[in-house]
Amino acid sequence: MSVITSPISLCTVRVEMLFNDTLLATGSSFFYDYKGRSFLVTNRHNVTGCDQNTGKPLDVTRGGIPNSIRFKVPVAEKSGNSFRIGSAHVLSHLKWEEDDRPWLEHPQLGASADVVAFDIAHHWPKFGKPVFHANTLPNYVPLSLKPALSVSVVGYPFGQAVNEFYPVWVSGSLASEPSFNADGKPALFIDCRTNRGSSGSPVFAYVAGGLAQTENDKLTSSEHGIFMQYTHTDGTHWGMFGAPAQRFIGIYSGRINDKADIGLVWRTEVIEAVCSTCDQ
Repeated sequence: MSVITSPISLCTVRVEMLFNDTLLATGSSFFYDYKGRSFLVTNRHNVTGCDQNTGKPLDVTRGGIPNSIRFKVPVAEKSGNSFRIGSAHVLSHLKWEEDDRPWLEHPQLGASADVVAFDIAHHWPKFGKPVFHANTLPNYVPLSLKPALSVSVVGYPFGQAVNEFYPVWVSGSLASEPSFNADGKPALFIDCRTNRGSSGSPVFAYVAGGLAQTENDKLTSSEHGIFMQYTHTDGTHWGMFGAPAQRFIGIYSGRINDKADIGLVWRTEVIEAVCSTCDQ
């Protein structure tokens, strides 16, 4: 059995978009928990096969539009502070008709938000509950968001996976003031060298250990892996961490243009709103 050191690698999923049996593209996705229900979250342009701004097919050679998605995940079990991976895996496939849209969209923004979610229990009732979700991972810490904070885009650039299942971690930094919307959207800018196939990746503020600024001083050693915290005279809160600390901040949906390393990350509130439509 192989060992995985980070649960982030187990909440991220490589997803394939197909027309019938023809593979059109690959992308990234992740599991998300909403009120105890599991969702597979990705970008809208992945499943529509169309540019989010122009509506033109992304498959410029054939003009193919997806009518199904396919993904598979390994079976994992916790072993101490790591996770052992068996040889078994779960393969899931969902096909839809041309006028059907089996995914959930934002209740107000609709198709203009490049975020969709699939209800796991509804579409794949035999799948079971994923081991990890991006928004409920161990070692969550309310890291203070600010420009230049280190971030990780965890997905599948060019469809590349490690040992068939596991994502590639690409590092960058937060590139905009978090209190303001980027590009007029409920989103953030990041500075990160990403590539085709990364769309739909979960994005994390990530600190491998050491000193980091936090949003409050109510952290505990058992829940957050912190062994010292203090409040500076300027009112900011700081913690010293003996283990990796991470905060899920949203979903990556591509670069602002082909020549820039600036990418767009839709905020977690957008994902939450998309998943909330399952209640309607």
